[in-house]
Amino acid sequence: MINLIDKQLNKLEYNIHKNPIILRNIQIKLKRIVHTVFNSFVSDDGDYCTKFKLPTTQIEKLYEVLHLDKEEIITAFTAQWKLPSRNFKMYGNIYYHNLLLLIIYGIRKNQKDISEKAFNILLFRLWNGRLIRAIKYCDSDTMNYVRLNVLNNGHWCKKYSTPFSLITEYFTISILKKYSDSMRVDSTKSKHFFNQSFNRLGQIFYQNRGPSLAHGGKILAKSGLAVHYYKAKEEGKRISTLNAKNTFSDEEVSFDERLTADRINVVMDDIVNFMVINYKTIKYESNIIEHISKTQRINISSINAFIQSIHNDKYTTYLSEIIVLILYSLKIKTRQHICDLNIFKQVIKRRIISSKHSSNIISLKSLIDNFITTIYYDLFNMKYNNYSEVRKSQLRNTVILLICYNIHLFICKK
Repeated sequence: MINLIDKQLNKLEYNIHKNPIILRNIQIKLKRIVHTVFNSFVSDDGDYCTKFKLPTTQIEKLYEVLHLDKEEIITAFTAQWKLPSRNFKMYGNIYYHNLLLLIIYGIRKNQKDISEKAFNILLFRLWNGRLIRAIKYCDSDTMNYVRLNVLNNGHWCKKYSTPFSLITEYFTISILKKYSDSMRVDSTKSKHFFNQSFNRLGQIFYQNRGPSLAHGGKILAKSGLAVHYYKAKEEGKRISTLNAKNTFSDEEVSFDERLTADRINVVMDDIVNFMVINYKTIKYESNIIEHISKTQRINISSINAFIQSIHNDKYTTYLSEIIVLILYSLKIKTRQHICDLNIFKQVIKRRIISSKHSSNIISLKSLIDNFITTIYYDLFNMKYNNYSEVRKSQLRNTVILLICYNIHLFICKK
């Protein structure tokens, strides 16, 4: 006898067969939700203290996109999971039912993008709950201190600079890989899959539970993000109190202090020296070049000409001034917003490329125009001013992205 969740999956399959646009609408909807969450996370300078901002109503109404009945979906999961009530905490929530249905559908139809995006969205909400439960009032400076200086290199939060990258690049892939085969055969296994997802996120905050003699044999966690966080909080340890000799140079100052007005020129000098001295050893990842070429519509040969120029000691005066203005405009305070390239690209786009009216940005774009004018005359004997404003913008953005990539390499790869 076919179970109730499978009946809903069969209805979904029938609906898609009858109207194939439904499948495309599902793909677009999930992609947009993940993209919206990511942009919001970047706008908030998100870190391990950040809750994801979720379009909850849209997600709860995904059944409309699927052309299914809300009550039938809830009944299918609560009955097949043998729950005592339709309102049984998270188990009875249509938010999770919609996403689980899409995860199973994606697994069974080899629609990897659907299953992964739906699971991302499910984990975002689970993360919010686990974070609030473990650390209700989270201080970013304390959390960043713990991440960078207490956690060992093998800890998930050390390997992945933000919870967004941890979820999308690790947990989604690893958990799906482990449980997809069982859900492909039996949709009832989705309950175990859901439970294990909840538990895996909980393990980030609390690990190595056991009886504590100091607390009368009470079961307590001995490690985990929350344990280390509260210890650092009690001891007054924060990222701003940390003397980080190796962040940029040998000076004993914190990361955010290095980017204050009185020190930013020292940082600039270090970056310029890094770019000029290490030119032959600096490697540009192919996906970075492809990203610039695609987004700015610049051919590879032109990008290589810019690369040659920004590493040429002939142009260090331009380079120094450009880097100072970029650092001022980016307003970066923690390494993670530079070292996670996906987030860094969004910060660059929001605070420099898409910004128009601040005095820093106006000065920066004018300076880059002068820089490119010189390069085009030196290399090609061409006049930059002959280009349209649209083309000038694309060329400016190319220079910005290449220099920002070098800032990333200097800070994160040393």
